[in-house]
Amino acid sequence: MPVVAKCPNCNGPLDKAPTGPESKCPFCGATLLATRYMPSPAAPGPVSAPGYPPPVAPPPASSGGWGTPVVGAPGPYPVPPPPVLPTITVTARRASSVTYIISSVVTLLVIGGTIFGVFMMQRQVQEQVEQTTQAAQQAIEDSTKPLTLPELPLEPGKDLVLTLPGAGGRRVSAWLPLTLEEETPFEITALGSEAYVSCRLKAFDAQEKALARSEEGDKLQIYPVLPAGRSKVFLDCSGHPSERSVRVLARPLPLVTVDEPTRIVLEPGFESAGAGLIPGQAGLYAVAADCEDGPLNQLQVLGAQDVLLGRESVGSTTKRAILELELEDQGYLAQIVRSSSADQKIPATIVLTRIDPEPIAVGGEVKGTMTRHVLRRYYELKVEAATKLAVTLAAPFEHIVELRRADGVAVATSDAARANREARLAPAAAIEPGTYRLVVRGEEYAVSEGEFTLRVEAVPDAPAPRRGGRRGGG
Repeated sequence: MPVVAKCPNCNGPLDKAPTGPESKCPFCGATLLATRYMPSPAAPGPVSAPGYPPPVAPPPASSGGWGTPVVGAPGPYPVPPPPVLPTITVTARRASSVTYIISSVVTLLVIGGTIFGVFMMQRQVQEQVEQTTQAAQQAIEDSTKPLTLPELPLEPGKDLVLTLPGAGGRRVSAWLPLTLEEETPFEITALGSEAYVSCRLKAFDAQEKALARSEEGDKLQIYPVLPAGRSKVFLDCSGHPSERSVRVLARPLPLVTVDEPTRIVLEPGFESAGAGLIPGQAGLYAVAADCEDGPLNQLQVLGAQDVLLGRESVGSTTKRAILELELEDQGYLAQIVRSSSADQKIPATIVLTRIDPEPIAVGGEVKGTMTRHVLRRYYELKVEAATKLAVTLAAPFEHIVELRRADGVAVATSDAARANREARLAPAAAIEPGTYRLVVRGEEYAVSEGEFTLRVEAVPDAPAPRRGGRRGGG
């Protein structure tokens, strides 16, 4: 089988091997280069490329050679124009792919770098904001953090003057330790040098347990029971630009027992002073404040948790105030109070008197004593059977006697009797069986003092009047 040279572009058969750069394919017009021939089977007829018209078979060769018309042919064989095929450059496509990959990588790097830069910038801004906020908070804390003074010991009965430095808006505080040999009720006061000095006062035991505390103000008083050993008083004052001072005084609270008058003193600059009441046993008591030596306004008694048990004004003529209270066997606080601060020391006397009812029987008599520190005396009367009674009271002061039921309801009251006269109480109806109370009292707006005599008598029924007239003689 002969070797046929073919066009590498359209696969058309060539009649001769290409000889140089000027050789072209007679079918497609492609430039042919001389290479070595490869053995190939006989070439089939020309194959048309997709989208192009089928190639025309070359005319048969004549003896005159390629392109010589056959004898009797009308003319030379027409050569169709070569089709224009798209040039596909594999190398350019590969270069485009590499460029795209590089461009994509660069784009991703740019985008990533931008995102990272924005993130770092935001983080830096956030850190700066946090640092600024922390600095501002620290500045606020520094400007409002309390300024604590060194500890200064308190000595019972001695004034301690604390100098408070100017601190702007910062509070100024101080711990004042106090050591005692035994448990003792105390009165602790604090007085500012100026009206604008506003403080709080607290007392703690060694285990930091709060024993007493005051409201904020420029005049402070607390009444803690301090245990044996170490205790602490805490003073906390509001800030002020200028320097000021606070006077602190801790002294044992005066104690008042039954029938033992106790003198207390209202210090200058304060509005109240106190004393502890020790009843000793439960019962009915009269608590009196004798204020003859100075102008005072009220007497008040406080129980546990500072519960107000009673309050009484000081009489303008008697110069005293008296409260009658049912007290238990525990401690109480009695206070004398002014409506304004004292400008000098004002003394007062506190007296605790037991006034439980004493027994008296029908047909009996008792003698008693009225003092400046009591308003009334009470007696218990038991009636076994319905009885008409007559009660008389003789005293060297203006006086009245009352008969009350056990629940306090008045049954009968005598007229007021002058001094050294008898007051008489005689209900018209019989008194039903039961327990009654007789109350002896003096004039309301005067001081009644002296011994008195109280008698209770049963009154027999009056004889029935006789009926009928006198018989005459006839």
